[in-house]
Amino acid sequence: MIKSMTGFGEGELIIGSVRYRVEIRTLNNKFLDIRLKMPNDLSNLEIYVHNLVKDTFSRGRVDILFNRQEMASDPNRRINVDWSLAGQYVEVYRQIKERFDIQQPISLINISGAPGVMQIEQPEEEAEAVRNRLENTIRQIVVSVKEMRAVEGGKLADEMKQRMIGLKERIDTIEVRVPLVVEQYKTRLEQKIRDIAPQQLDEARLTQEVCYFADRSDITEEIVRLNAHIGQFLNFITSDEPVGRKLDFLLQEMNREVNTIGSKSSDTAIALDVVEMKAELEKIREQVQNVE
Repeated sequence: MIKSMTGFGEGELIIGSVRYRVEIRTLNNKFLDIRLKMPNDLSNLEIYVHNLVKDTFSRGRVDILFNRQEMASDPNRRINVDWSLAGQYVEVYRQIKERFDIQQPISLINISGAPGVMQIEQPEEEAEAVRNRLENTIRQIVVSVKEMRAVEGGKLADEMKQRMIGLKERIDTIEVRVPLVVEQYKTRLEQKIRDIAPQQLDEARLTQEVCYFADRSDITEEIVRLNAHIGQFLNFITSDEPVGRKLDFLLQEMNREVNTIGSKSSDTAIALDVVEMKAELEKIREQVQNVE
């Protein structure tokens, strides 16, 4: 069954004196767009998370947020300072002050809060344990998001299936009406000739004119292609593979065929059906935008 691109998952993990919280939110997007926010000391997880998401999802925007909260002090941890980097920040701040004649002094907050200057160091064994447990938690959250996208995809598939069935019924109605339209045209044309010049009624010429009208308004090929596209669409929405782009392409083709039917037909009833079909295709298109 198709999958939606909308999903949400979260998890919490307490290791020692630290609470880790991870949220994953997915939204619709043409391509796979991974946006990751995590503390610098967890940057060694970044490649793992990226690869896990790429292996699980093919489309959609994926926002991943890590939050770490210190619940108590930990005697096994220490703060490392990158003095070389801190010195570079101080020099750059000094140059900015001189260039723009800024009187405000450089504060400790400016230096200590600069990215990469101060980092919390964990013992190697503890850091490895944290990484392993976080990887497992992230994997579980990704699975829950995937399951949620599958559930939402099932709902989308059911609704689109019903709309496609309704579309097929309108096509069948049009197909039945086409011969009637030709017959009505023949009747009107014959009556008009009888009213204006009955002595000039030429059955052969009348038949020729009706045949020309029938050929000009023939929508058999459009109906055949529409039915084929509907069949493909219904098959695709039962697939476990990502088919969002294929569904979008099919809808474009279906809309083209419906427009052609509308331009060929001069019948009011068929014209009304065409309007309804175009409106229905637009609703389906909006739903397809959220299909992976």
